[in-house]
Amino acid sequence: MDGDFLRSIVGLAGVPFILAFTQLMKPWIKDVRYYPFVAIVAGLVINILVPWALGPMSRADWLVSVFTGMLAGLAAGGLYDASKTIMTK
Repeated sequence: MDGDFLRSIVGLAGVPFILAFTQLMKPWIKDVRYYPFVAIVAGLVINILVPWALGPMSRADWLVSVFTGMLAGLAAGGLYDASKTIMTK
């Protein structure tokens, strides 16, 4: 499979993995306010490590990976629910 194609779908394909990772962290993280942050960090890790492992990246590719990771984490955590959870406690 082409590296550019894999880089372009990592963000969307990573959302179920981010959800699963956040669910796995729930026994250790009792405060629900941290779940959105866990999802965003997981999204960043997935969207930076996978393209990095596929080969050299330009500065623009790094920025796209960071923004895609943040958006994937917010999508996985539910942007609206996350803001309600953080603001209510």
